[in-house]
Parts: sequence; structure tokens; C-alpha cells
Amino acid sequence: MSPEHPIAPRLTYWQSLAVAADNGQLYLDADTARQCDQTCVNYLDRLDRHRETARRLAKIDGYGDFEMGRQFAQILSDKAAGGQNSMVGVIDSHIQVVKEMQAVFQKFFNHYTDIDADTASDVAQRFPN
Repeated sequence: MSPEHPIAPRLTYWQSLAVAADNGQLYLDADTARQCDQTCVNYLDRLDRHRETARRLAKIDGYGDFEMGRQFAQILSDKAAGGQNSMVGVIDSHIQVVKEMQAVFQKFFNHYTDIDADTASDVAQRFPN
């Protein structure tokens, strides 16, 4: 909880950067922001593929019909998906962070696109054909 607002939820690091960007306290040029955004897109694609692989790993068989074999298969399945700190859960948390990062980067090139559109509109109004 933040000290200023005891009932306000804590912001993540990237959420606080998004707030700083909204308040004009953080600067990143549009080209760099686009490159960072594209890197996020590429990384999210890789994380999605890894998450699907981890989900497939949760379907365990081949350890026989003995109780110990079934228990071992369940342990491995839980580590892949569904259990505490499973691969799928960890990958999902990484995906959330990358999406928060991407939201910050998009603020910069969206901001510059808006400024460019405003400038073009002003020029068109001042200098009509």
C-alpha cells in the first residue's frame, strides 16, 4: 500500500512508469519506443509458444499403473501447469510484465502520433490550399 493512500493498491514498476509517462515525467523518443514495442511483440510470441509447450507437458503418461508412478506423473503435471509456481503460471506472470512494459512504450509513440496529427491539422487550418 502506498503511504499517501492507505487503501490504494501498489503499482508495479512498469505501472508507475506508465503514470510517470502520463504526467510528462518520463521521456522516450518515438523510434526507440517503437523498437521496444516490437521487441515486446516478439517476446510475447515466444512466451505464448513456451506456455503452450508447458501445457502439453502437463499431459503425463508412461509411468505405469502403480500408485507411485501415478503420483510422480501428477507431480510433474502440476509443475508444468496448475500447481503452485508451475511453468504456465510463471510464464503468465512474465507475459503480464511484458504487456505492462508494452503499454508504457505505446504511450510514447501514440503521444507523438497525436502530436503529429494535431500539428498537421493546425498547418492545414493556417495554410489552406
